[in-house]
Order: sequence, then C-alpha cells, then structure tokens
Amino acid sequence: MHGRKRDTNVMSKETEIRVKHHIQARQIAFENRLKKEYTIEALKSTVDCLNFNSDLYTLWAYRREIILHLIEQAKIEEQKLKQNQVNSTDSKDIIDQTNSTSTSTSNSTSNSTSNSTSNSTSNSTSNSTSTPKSAEEFKISLLNEELQFIEKCIRHHPKSYWIWFHRKWATKTLEIHCNWQRELELCNLMLQFDNRNFHCWNYRRFVTSESNIVTLKQEFEYTTSKIEESFSNYSAWHQRSALLPQIQSSASNLPQALKKEFELVQQAFYTEPSDQSAWFYHRWIRAKIQDRSELLKELKMCEELLEIENDCKWAILTKFFIKKELNELTQQDLTLLNQLEGIDPCRANYYRDLALVITTKTN
Repeated sequence: MHGRKRDTNVMSKETEIRVKHHIQARQIAFENRLKKEYTIEALKSTVDCLNFNSDLYTLWAYRREIILHLIEQAKIEEQKLKQNQVNSTDSKDIIDQTNSTSTSTSNSTSNSTSNSTSNSTSNSTSNSTSTPKSAEEFKISLLNEELQFIEKCIRHHPKSYWIWFHRKWATKTLEIHCNWQRELELCNLMLQFDNRNFHCWNYRRFVTSESNIVTLKQEFEYTTSKIEESFSNYSAWHQRSALLPQIQSSASNLPQALKKEFELVQQAFYTEPSDQSAWFYHRWIRAKIQDRSELLKELKMCEELLEIENDCKWAILTKFFIKKELNELTQQDLTLLNQLEGIDPCRANYYRDLALVITTKTN
C-alpha cells in the first residue's frame, strides 16, 4: 500500500527456494568451467543461473567458450567424415580395378564380390546422407538458439550490460546468417517497454551500423517519433545528435538543418520546461551552429519563456550561457546566478564558480 515501507528483510518461501536452487546451480556451472567441460550439458547448466541473475558475466563468457568449442568440434567431425568418404571411394576404386583385371574368378564369386561392393557403397552413401547437419548448419542452429535464450533474459533483465554484449557477440559470430530485421524488431519492442533504455539504443546503433536494413533518414525519423511520444527521452535526443551530422554530410547543409532543430526543441521547452533532455540538445545545437543571429533569437525565446515560467532553472541557465557565448555578460547578470542558487541550492557552488566568469572579466 502507498505510504508503507517495503520490508526488504522478509523473504518469501518461494523466493527462498529459488535462491537456494540458484546457489546450487551456480556452483555446478562454475565447477564445470574449472573442469573445462565444453558440452551441451554444460551449456544447459548455466541457464537457470543466468535466468535468475543476468549479471554473472563469468557465465556469459563460459557460454561463449562452450559455443565456440562446439562449433570447432563440429568442423573437425565434418572434416573426418569427408576424409572417410574419400577413403571409402578409394577402396571402391581398388576393388573395381581388381575385379576388372581378374579373369580366373568364377561368375558366382564375381557376382558375390560385386554385391558386397555395392552394399558397402550403399551403406557408405547412407551414412553420409544420414548426417543431420553440416558444421555450418550446426553453427547457425546453435547461435539462433542462443539468441532465443538471450531474448528471454532481456525481457526479464532489460538493463544488463552483459546480456546486450553477449547478443552483440552472437550476432557477429553468425555473420551473414544473422537476421538483422529481427534484431531491429527486438529493439522496437524493447523501446516500447522503456523508451529511455540506453542499452537498447546502443544495441540499435550497432544493428543499423552492421546492416543496411534502414537508412540514416529513416532512423532519424524514428527518433522524431520517439521524441514526440516523450520529450524527456534523452537517449532519442542523443541518437538524433549522432545522426544529423551523418545525414547532412556537407558542411554547408548542416547549419540550415540545425536551425530547423530549434523549432523542435522549443516545442519541448514550452511543453516540459523543467525537463533537462531538450535543454542539453539545445546546448549541442548552439555549439555546432555558432551563428550570432540565431543565438539572439534563442536568447529572446528564453526571456519569453521566463515571463511564463519565471523560476525555470534551465531557461535561466541557458540565458546565462547564451549571453556568455555572445560575450555580453555584465554585472547585472549575477542576479541570474543568485536566482539559480535559490532555485537549485544543491549546485550553489557551481553557480558561484560561474559567477567568477563575470567578476574576473569586469576586474
């Protein structure tokens, strides 16, 4: 209920059983690693541990060791099988040559030998075709199963560094067989649950850079849609700042594109003036554009906003920084910093340091 503290010292019976089971499973998994057990059974021994605690990075590393070992073993077995087939073919050729040069053998014996050879060849072919998977098929199957397991873990632990790192490894190991469209869909799904999950945003950047399934412009439009859903989506603003210079590769086009960005951030300011995400993006735009006329417009915007929200910390601070960028700070602007000390006393020393910019200049 609201207003009542949660008693974190009490553990339910079910949770207690799960913890005990986890400790036992973890011990088995670590012992397997010490023994260098690289089998499917050893891989399975890590599942319960990682479902319970996804931050056991040693076990994620162990899974990678097992998978790589199994893939390598599959390649060795495939090579052995191919060599056996070659040897079997050579043996058949020798028998055929012996039969063709032997004139003293009876017809019945010849037929018997022929049937025996035919059966041997048939069995060899049957054994060859009965191989369930090639080494490459085994690798693809194993890694796709790993991706399915990782996805289950991500849904329960969406902000685990180690899960996302392991998924990157799995997709890169799959190489050309990776379904990048599926990876992008996973990002879309996870960002619906939490649109500020920077782990997912980082992974999304990885997916788009490794594949060609979306254009830079499409990804830029995606950030617009996420920002329109929530102006406080700092990760989407950051993604936007990374994409814009790539889209506008020409130095002459970038300033014009940046000017349009002012319109979007101003919508955010008037909707959620106390949220810092858009204000940080605004600061990034100013640093990139360095246009005096645009800075004067933004200064006027801050003043107009302060007429409505006179205690808006970010508007006051931005006004101070713009005047600093315009080289127009005066002693009167100390009142801005005094006002900020009253609004935000936790950062009083920071504002006093900023005041030194004015006092040093006037002295």
